[in-house]
Amino acid sequence: MIHKVKVLPHPDRPGKFIAKPKYKKFNPNTQFANYNRVIEKCIDFGFTMTKSKSHPDNTFGDSSYIRDNVEKFINATQGKLCEIAFYNFCLENNLKCNKPDFEDYGKGKWEHCDFLVTSPNGKQFNVSVKSCKEFASLLLLEKNRYTREGLYKENSNDINGEPILHDFIFLCRASCFDDIKKYIKKNSVKTYEDIKAVFKNYKIKVEVSGFITNRTFKYVISKEDEFLIKKDTWLGRPMDVNNYYVSALDLKPPSEFQNFLN
Repeated sequence: MIHKVKVLPHPDRPGKFIAKPKYKKFNPNTQFANYNRVIEKCIDFGFTMTKSKSHPDNTFGDSSYIRDNVEKFINATQGKLCEIAFYNFCLENNLKCNKPDFEDYGKGKWEHCDFLVTSPNGKQFNVSVKSCKEFASLLLLEKNRYTREGLYKENSNDINGEPILHDFIFLCRASCFDDIKKYIKKNSVKTYEDIKAVFKNYKIKVEVSGFITNRTFKYVISKEDEFLIKKDTWLGRPMDVNNYYVSALDLKPPSEFQNFLN
């Protein structure tokens, strides 16, 4: 069964529409229960991205939405912690892959993929890791960042700047970050030490939710009329760009990942 998102007229905003995805229960398989060096390193990365003049303010390449420093910090920290959760997943399953990348590539530049995973027979696969809050239920992929063949157009150091094939796209969902963001904003927490103190009050959990293959992504793109949430559609807030989507309920489970590495 493919779970399609219902898009309905917004009950409170005439002329607007709201997306109604079916919720998938949050089932974390990685827990960062205690404040440790891993979390601190992600906080350091978030601070670097927030202070970097080269880091874009807009959430997406073609978005008009401008993030404040708290949002930039939360997005970067959450994303990096989810990458670490995926890295731990690979280690637990005896899969070789590079360590998470903490480099700042600069405005308008991105690494060609998050991980290069090596199969038992030595074949290598590009893996992209997307993150979201624990209550979200969609893998969202910005339309304008991909070709019709599902190739990623935004990369920093690929030869000739050609679009990159992501063999797999994983979704990870993380708890606590929405609450942390609200607390930081409400209490005007600004300093590095105070931010670290806030994180010590939360037990962050991450779910490596599942993945899609490039073949699945190309199918989604070919059925754009069915799997596209359009700009200005409400999903928590108005969407800033057109996004392809896959329901978290339709992702292949992480336990099947090794079956595709051949």
